[in-house]
Amino acid sequence: RGGGPALASSAFVQLAYPWPITPDSGDLPEALEPPEGLLAGLIAAGALARGTFRSVAGSLLPVVTGTEPVASWGLAPDNPWARLAERVCLIARQPDGWALQSDVTTSPDEAWRAGGVSRMLASLVRAARGTGEDEFFGAKGPALWTRVRRHLESLLTAYWREGGLGGHSLAGAFDVRCHRST
Repeated sequence: RGGGPALASSAFVQLAYPWPITPDSGDLPEALEPPEGLLAGLIAAGALARGTFRSVAGSLLPVVTGTEPVASWGLAPDNPWARLAERVCLIARQPDGWALQSDVTTSPDEAWRAGGVSRMLASLVRAARGTGEDEFFGAKGPALWTRVRRHLESLLTAYWREGGLGGHSLAGAFDVRCHRST
């Protein structure tokens, strides 16, 4: 089993960098906190307050007083820090304080790279799996297909109403098909 970038690439993995310095990090090795805990807290708070599909990029981090190393932000797109922010959730200084500069997954597929998109699709998959598990041993046929379709339509409608899906109408936002051919 080889190593390499493919093993770290996933639409369901988010990494953060660099290591933050906080008032509570003084008794930790090198007086630095692992950044993933801070990221997980931001994602959880954002999901509760605004929905799982909304990006947490730009969120101010009032507990952060510094990082190691310090990211150079605001430079040209070919800057190594800007390129890193395409695959890693980067913590950097802004004029009004320390903030999360990017909310991304490690996915090599750009369509799956946005953190909010990945989290929304993960929640949809989890909901669909839950519906399937509830119906697994029931009678198969049109009644089941209707129940599953309605459940998924209800879930997708809620996402659409909250702004998680595009489209000027429900018909333009999604289409759920659940019948003999699926």
